[in-house]
Amino acid sequence: MTMGWAKSILARKVCLAAAGLLILSGCAATEQTTTRASAGGADASGARAVLLANATATLSGDYLAGNLARSERDTDAAAQFYLRALDRDPDDLILLQSAFVALLADGRIGDALPLADRVRSIGRLSQLAGVVMATNAIHDGRFDAAVAALAGAPDTGFNGLLSPLIRAWAEAGRGDFDAALDNLGALDKQSAFAPFRDYHAALINQLAGRNDAAAIAYEATMASRAGRSVRVVESYGAFLRLQGQADAAREVYQEYLDSVPDNPAINQALARLDAGQPPTGQITAAAAGAAEALYGSASVLAQDSASDAAAMYLQLALYLRPDFPIGQTLLGDIMEANERWQAAIDAYQGIAASSPYSRNARIRTAWALAKLDRSEEAAAALSQLAADDPKETDALVTLADIYRSDERFADAAAAYGAAIARLPSVEERHWTLFYARGIALERSGEWDAAELDFLKALELKHDHPLVLNYLGYSWIDKGVNIERARAMIERAVEQRPNDGYIVDSLGWALFRLGKYEEAVVHLERAVELRPEDPVINDHLGDALWRVGRHLEARFQWRRALWLGPEKADIPAIEKKLENGLQPDSPRNAATANSAG
Repeated sequence: MTMGWAKSILARKVCLAAAGLLILSGCAATEQTTTRASAGGADASGARAVLLANATATLSGDYLAGNLARSERDTDAAAQFYLRALDRDPDDLILLQSAFVALLADGRIGDALPLADRVRSIGRLSQLAGVVMATNAIHDGRFDAAVAALAGAPDTGFNGLLSPLIRAWAEAGRGDFDAALDNLGALDKQSAFAPFRDYHAALINQLAGRNDAAAIAYEATMASRAGRSVRVVESYGAFLRLQGQADAAREVYQEYLDSVPDNPAINQALARLDAGQPPTGQITAAAAGAAEALYGSASVLAQDSASDAAAMYLQLALYLRPDFPIGQTLLGDIMEANERWQAAIDAYQGIAASSPYSRNARIRTAWALAKLDRSEEAAAALSQLAADDPKETDALVTLADIYRSDERFADAAAAYGAAIARLPSVEERHWTLFYARGIALERSGEWDAAELDFLKALELKHDHPLVLNYLGYSWIDKGVNIERARAMIERAVEQRPNDGYIVDSLGWALFRLGKYEEAVVHLERAVELRPEDPVINDHLGDALWRVGRHLEARFQWRRALWLGPEKADIPAIEKKLENGLQPDSPRNAATANSAG
């Protein structure tokens, strides 16, 4: 059975692809229905380590090195290589655009600015260059220049959202609020842009002191899907409080918390209201409003799996508003998704201790430290967080995840248990804690306790495929509850027919039951879904051997070795290659691997 995916069940999964929008990128989009634990270690920047040392001092060498660094999302190294290549050939437009984008994505706005005017004259990235020039002008308080930088820019594609917003805030910056609101009218062309139009109309009217108009725009925003946005709720609640409508603000906050009970920003806003403290986070300057527009645009791109473009616009937002915790948090999340662990740490560590996002930033920093092979440092930080607050559970869960990733399963089980003990009440959403602790207990040899946790997880989250799969296979592996177990795995496959790991579990369960012909059908399908997985290929080899397809079986075992199985499994696979399987003994298979 394959359960390597279970090792990352509590890890946040963000499937982000390279942006086709505005970005010169050759990265392919990826999608995964289930993930295995990612490898630890340094940032995903092999290009930096290898090419900085070995790249030849040639134009083509620098360009290729830049492309490799970009494919690994190492924007710092990519920018260095592209700039070096551009020094060799200043007239090359591809190098110019590549360097410009890499600098922006790396947050080096000051270095990108000298290239912006040339890029704007090219065509392909002219709209982006105009936004960058306008952003810089707003940063410097040169609002006339900001308006001029975007003059004549076609409001097409994604630029149809961003350019009107930036123009509006530039007009607001020079005090022409009517012109600012007129610019928002350009967003009427796309119904999807209406929430942005209404929200920024509310912010601009509020900045202008037009509170009646602001209230109408806020209400329109809240009535749209944007009413579920934490930034909209935070801004609207603050606006209501400033109008003396504390009860209405409380209702707005509480309605949001009913859906998202753990949101730190809204919890803090409600706490400040209860304590009689003034609200925070209002837009009081044009630069902050433009940063809000850039952050909102980046959020859309991140949700649409365009992480490269999202990071670039976040960097522009933070250039305008360095102390912008929700923007810093999103940038850190994107860096994590791209396995840029140190960059994620840098983003999180910029968040002020007084911010409601600070606690989460400290937890995510610890996770990134563990990915950089600094697990002890991470564990110490998380343990301190848990000790400082007796209600803290997220730090304990992250600590348990790190222990599990390091295969310290007994420690992981203890940390999950400590988190569970702190819950004021057990709710459906806590099924993941019991499931994760069950895995840790099972890997520690504590099956009876693990079984109870799996059953509790199923009680909380009926028929969840991950729990059905793990518990069902475990029962078959132990020779108990056979029919119920098989039915559980089959229900899991019905829910996730394209999940190679779960399909493998069904095939392997059938193998263990001696139903070899049926097993081959499912295991062949599992290999189609996950051809890169050594365990699944090994399983298929075993099943093929049992049905007499010995040549194909040896091919699968060789492939399993080539794909890099765990060291403990290698001798058994090599032995099978030499001798085949022992007759009539399905339990002799090398990688039953009931725990991953």
